[in-house]
Parts: sequence; C-alpha cells; structure tokens
Amino acid sequence: MTMYRDTFTIEDFVGRTCKKVEYSEHEQQVDFTFDDGFKVQMFHMQDCCESVTLDHTDFDLGILIGVPILHASVEEEQGTSDDGWADSVTKTVFTFTTERGTLVIPWTGTSNGYYSETVDLWVDRASIN
Repeated sequence: MTMYRDTFTIEDFVGRTCKKVEYSEHEQQVDFTFDDGFKVQMFHMQDCCESVTLDHTDFDLGILIGVPILHASVEEEQGTSDDGWADSVTKTVFTFTTERGTLVIPWTGTSNGYYSETVDLWVDRASIN
C-alpha cells in the first residue's frame, strides 16, 4: 500500500525532473509539474492579518525544466519591519540547483506576529492518481 502526504519538503525536490514550472502573479503561487506526475504548489494559505508575497518575479523558471534537481534548500530569517508596520517579518528563500544553474525564489511575509508567514509546499492530490 502506498502512503501519500499532502505536504512536500524541500528534500523531495532533489533528484526529480520538472517538465513544467509556472508562476501565477495573481495567485502568488509557483506550480511545479514533475515527470513522475506529481504536481506541487508553492504558495501561502492566506489568513486574516498577514501578507506573504514573492519578492520579485524575474527569475528564470526554465533552469528547472528537463533536468534533475541536484540541490534544493530553504532558508528562513525572522525579524521586524524597519518602518514599524509589521511586528513580524519572515524572509523565506528557496534555492534550486540544476546543471543549468541556480534558481532563487524569495518570499517575504509580514504580520502582527500572531499569524503564519510560512510558504507552503503542497502536493496537488489529483496528481497522485
């Protein structure tokens, strides 16, 4: 019996090959489709009083297409905002390396400190079948 979980970890990217990677500015989401059929969504599940967005969108997603991911990591740094607007600021940086180069996907989350600023990796359950 095969067991599946809803979340994907950064380590689950290593050794996999993307056949498609898409970014949606409106959804603030990056979707990965792997050659083994798995689809993974990188996003933040929005709650009340927080915001989590991509820092920029000029990254080259093509670095990941058609070649295995050799290295994947995520780093988080927490602090406060310089202007006093947010009690909590979380910088999350995902880094992926292939033989074509390195792709960095940076996010910034802000809140009053009570709400999550985490970037999530979720398996699209429809892709598991």
